[in-house]
Amino acid sequence: MGIFGKVFKLNIGKMKKECDIDGLSKALGHSDPMVRQRATSAFEELINEWTSILGDKKIDVWPRRAAVIELLRRVSSKAKTNETLTKILRDLAVKPLIETLDDIEELPYGSRMLLLPGICQTLETVGDPRAIEPLRKVSKALEADERRMIKKTIERIQKR
Repeated sequence: MGIFGKVFKLNIGKMKKECDIDGLSKALGHSDPMVRQRATSAFEELINEWTSILGDKKIDVWPRRAAVIELLRRVSSKAKTNETLTKILRDLAVKPLIETLDDIEELPYGSRMLLLPGICQTLETVGDPRAIEPLRKVSKALEADERRMIKKTIERIQKR
């Protein structure tokens, strides 16, 4: 650890409180294993907190669910180059995202188009085959452009 490493400690707690996805993802690659572990724990806690909102079935919660999906999409964009983050998403976010798909067809088209890209990107990045059948099932009830997006997501998951 250099001189600055001793003077400037990473404040993982502050990063977590501020949902600093960039800072936390950088901390996952830190040379200090304790920093990496604390960053991993922070991501796990955040994703658990966020995905609990996805399970709320009240219709007026959809804007909050949309915000969570956007946060998960942002995390998934960092996970493309970070296996730890991919594993966290696979373990904690895939199932709640799949369950969200069950309710998505009830929403108006415009609302679905705000949510589906984030869901598809996150599921695609994680590459979990558990998502394929639920994606196929929901696509049957959606519009053509939504079906195309889902089809591309399924193809990309299958290639992983």
